[in-house]
Amino acid sequence: MKPLLVIAIIFGGAVFLMAWRRRHYILALAVLLIISYELPGAILHQLPLPTILEVAQKIFVEFATEKYINMLAVAVLVTLVSMSFSYVARLPRRRVTRTAKLDPAASATDFVPLASALLVFGLISVGTNAGQIRLLDYEGLELRTIPVYGYGLLLLVVIGILLIWAAEQRRVWALIALLLVAAPISYEAFISSKRQIFAPLILEFLLYFLYSPRIKKKLLWISGSAALMLGFFAVQFLARIELGAVDIGDTPIELLLLPQLGEFIGVGSTTLYSLALVDSRRVAYGVNLALALLNSVPYAKLGTLFFPEQVSTFADFQKQLAPYGAFSTMAEAWWTFQWLGIVLLGVFLGLLLRAAHRQLRIAFSTRVSLDSVSVYWLCLTASLFVKYRSGIGDMIQTTVAFSLLYWALVIPGILLRRSFTASTLARIEIVPDVPIDRMT
Repeated sequence: MKPLLVIAIIFGGAVFLMAWRRRHYILALAVLLIISYELPGAILHQLPLPTILEVAQKIFVEFATEKYINMLAVAVLVTLVSMSFSYVARLPRRRVTRTAKLDPAASATDFVPLASALLVFGLISVGTNAGQIRLLDYEGLELRTIPVYGYGLLLLVVIGILLIWAAEQRRVWALIALLLVAAPISYEAFISSKRQIFAPLILEFLLYFLYSPRIKKKLLWISGSAALMLGFFAVQFLARIELGAVDIGDTPIELLLLPQLGEFIGVGSTTLYSLALVDSRRVAYGVNLALALLNSVPYAKLGTLFFPEQVSTFADFQKQLAPYGAFSTMAEAWWTFQWLGIVLLGVFLGLLLRAAHRQLRIAFSTRVSLDSVSVYWLCLTASLFVKYRSGIGDMIQTTVAFSLLYWALVIPGILLRRSFTASTLARIEIVPDVPIDRMT
């Protein structure tokens, strides 16, 4: 194996172990995510492969020369180093208390409009067969689905936090209600065979297991969750096999291993493609991110409206960099500013992860609160973390779209709760203290 690959793996492993031992779990998971996405293709390319793995490795070999594999290893190492240093630089000087961050009056009422909207979005998606339409993407068809399907998928992550809250409070009927609310959109997401849709939910439960002091035997919970996740994704992947979009065999090892391995190698291959195809003449210099920001507001699409040619050009080139759909964040960082982009990516990730760690420590230190701001940051953290496979532009669009949807539906719930509380207090008669002698 090439020395640079070994150095990147050793450094990543050291950061992972140090972060894990110090209970900075979000940093440890981020290191594991980056290494798992970026390096499997390069590692397997150096080894003699059994036949079963050659299927997954085919998508990597086009640009797997010594030059680009070394560049990939250096890019991963630079990202991890800059991310680690920026994360450490943000270490807090004093402990943050939970009470200063949360609204003690927050209740489940705040999320009634959001849950109602999610149920409606899911029922409309079922009625229009949105999941089946998205499944046809794997036949090369790019059919449009009704917009509310996408809105429902964005909001599904909120149900994860609400489920944790209901489980902690032992509110069985609330659990059942939440599951029923999420069932229609979850069904359509499942049959679409897009595993990344459920990734934020799974990550929320994983972070809760890690950060909650009430959860003991964390490794046991994580191992069980990983096994269930692997099986769930394998079952979901069967839809693509039945469609005929993929052919990986029918043995248990092929069904469990190859889809997941192909996912990681496919994402990492986009970084390799970017390193090979983006030269000094094709650097975007941030224009790609500006266009993504302009197109992030639903229905407006200002980037397409004012700069249609640039949007089309960037979209066509992105398909060259990511011919299999996924587009790694590191690939887009290289496309944006080359080596400067890789360094800035690491610094930015480190700052975000540090902020996320502080928020997670606050949110899960005691029982989960339904404070709207806390829930927002937890959901946004889970949504963006798994977007590493989709690129920086997709992170920007997800942030804007989720924020607009979330607050547009939660603020009415907060106002409803405050109005109900105010009207209740107004009906309470306050009798002034009167001396006994005057009463007689």
